[in-house]
Amino acid sequence: MQAYAVGTAAGTPINNTASVSYSQDGGATTLSKNSPTVTNLVAELLDVNLVSQDASAISVGQGDTQSVLTFLLTNTGNGNDTYNLAASNTAGDNFDTSNINIYIDNGDGIFNAASDTLYVPSSTDPALPADGDVVVFIASDIPPGAANDEQGVLSLTATSNTGSGAPGTIFTGAGDGGLVDVVVGNSTGIQIDDGGYIISTFSVGVDKVSTVTNEFGHAEPIPGATIVYTVTANITGSGTATNMVLADPIPTNTSYNAGSLRLDGVALTDASDAADDGDYNITTAGAITVDLGDVTVSSETKTYVVSFSVTVD
Repeated sequence: MQAYAVGTAAGTPINNTASVSYSQDGGATTLSKNSPTVTNLVAELLDVNLVSQDASAISVGQGDTQSVLTFLLTNTGNGNDTYNLAASNTAGDNFDTSNINIYIDNGDGIFNAASDTLYVPSSTDPALPADGDVVVFIASDIPPGAANDEQGVLSLTATSNTGSGAPGTIFTGAGDGGLVDVVVGNSTGIQIDDGGYIISTFSVGVDKVSTVTNEFGHAEPIPGATIVYTVTANITGSGTATNMVLADPIPTNTSYNAGSLRLDGVALTDASDAADDGDYNITTAGAITVDLGDVTVSSETKTYVVSFSVTVD
């Protein structure tokens, strides 16, 4: 006989023996009689869970290659199992990806094509003990023609190699070691979940130049020379960056020139106050900091120019 139980490992024997004790004809001797021992082997309950680990659609650029989605595959049954994996584009979204690859994580939870296992059906099917789990990645290429804010969705399917079917379906003798039956749980032995990409053309480019002047009128950075640093941030594409902050540490062997901080040519105070969004050595120790706030662009380019000067010690 077999018992269908969740939690206890498949194949575990459940033994039970009854006993009857009595005295015959009022005698002082207590007699006992045991029943045959009834043994039930716990059957294997087959269940699996698959959940995307991405909180929302992953932001990607046009033509990006091998952009990664992350899933967690868990054996929620009480026996060992292996799983066939398949990834595919879904209908009803804005674009399809190409060059779709599945990787099995090496245990660190971080995608690395060189160290994670490229999935090959039937060859590298993930094997999980009861309650075991593994991170699964999907990497695919984004079409160069996808437009900003368009979304593409991929489905990952995990199917138990032991079997699948309606809940309660029994596979006789298919459990661990061939000693017990398998009963399909509520997951049906197949789980599907989606992950998505969203196109963002939002891009930030940062450039920096310096100009040196000294007391002799040339550009050698001798002690006492002044170096003016100019940092240019160009924001292009379409989208919004929140809490954008530009920070630049004052170089070693130089001293910041008080009152030299500028944003787009407008002087900023060195103090952290409501007068403006810049400061020196307050928000960021040993650095100038300019809070650019939330920056939104559509098709135009936004440019911010921050400058300050130091003196060579």
